[in-house]
Amino acid sequence: MKIARTVAEVRALLHGEVGLVPTMGALHDGHLSLLRAARAENELVVASLFVNAAQFGEQSDLDAYPRDEAADAELAEATGVDVLFAASAPGSTRARRARRAPPARATSVASRPSA
Repeated sequence: MKIARTVAEVRALLHGEVGLVPTMGALHDGHLSLLRAARAENELVVASLFVNAAQFGEQSDLDAYPRDEAADAELAEATGVDVLFAASAPGSTRARRARRAPPARATSVASRPSA
């Protein structure tokens, strides 16, 4: 299993059909089940470990969230993960803004064609 720390590193490792299992770490049986399913259905399995601070209301909750990358890596590897994306620096997971089409004009249900 390879461990990638940046999006560029992950992209360099991608090939074929990819199964991605995004997690916040602290892997448990539910995660492992998803990883096994991804392994059965894909050529390459990527698991991400990313604790998203935006998902926590209180700083103390974020600080208390369990983090054990070594244990997560061991479980991921044993479950057949090929690439573990463990972002370590701010900006390494910078999301790109999707281009959006202008919003469609609202139409009433009465004016929609029926099937």
